[in-house]
Amino acid sequence: MRWKLSEEQRKRDLHGRQEALERDLEDAVSQADDLARAVALNNLGAVHADLEEWAEALARYEEAASIVPADAPLAERATPHGNAAAAARQLDDHAAALRHALWVDALGTQAGDAEQQAVADAAVALVRKAVGDEFAAAVDEATAALPEELRSHVRKDAHLHPTVQNEERPGRNDPCWCGSGKRYKHCHLKSDGG
Repeated sequence: MRWKLSEEQRKRDLHGRQEALERDLEDAVSQADDLARAVALNNLGAVHADLEEWAEALARYEEAASIVPADAPLAERATPHGNAAAAARQLDDHAAALRHALWVDALGTQAGDAEQQAVADAAVALVRKAVGDEFAAAVDEATAALPEELRSHVRKDAHLHPTVQNEERPGRNDPCWCGSGKRYKHCHLKSDGG
């Protein structure tokens, strides 16, 4: 039999972690270390997400994304945006979710990082599904909100006209390629021509 924390104990542990991260954040601020500050803010966002405090999580992720140094490694620049996209989806803020997903896409494209592009593709697919017919306009608006140097790196055609090759299709009972968490047969099988 597996031992399981009670919900009360889990929340106590998360609040203890939150206090430790806030001390880390204070240290980073006092040392004027923007990367350490961004990492601490991103981790605080994760604690708020674990507590299902989505608005606070989104605020922390966005603050982290805004202060990450431009010369930081790709993962440190992209992760707060990917997390912000997930928190925004929880809040049904599709514009923010798409903006952050496209930011990850542009960073991944700029760096030639297929993993970051796949993260962006999954997030964009969820927004496409939620937004429906307004998606093309939403992509244009979200792209315009990006810094000018990143706009040309957004793969707009790939997001507006996604294709799934036969050899890339998951099996009927596998998770869908879009990242929705549903089985492929209950999600995109028909729209992919299956």
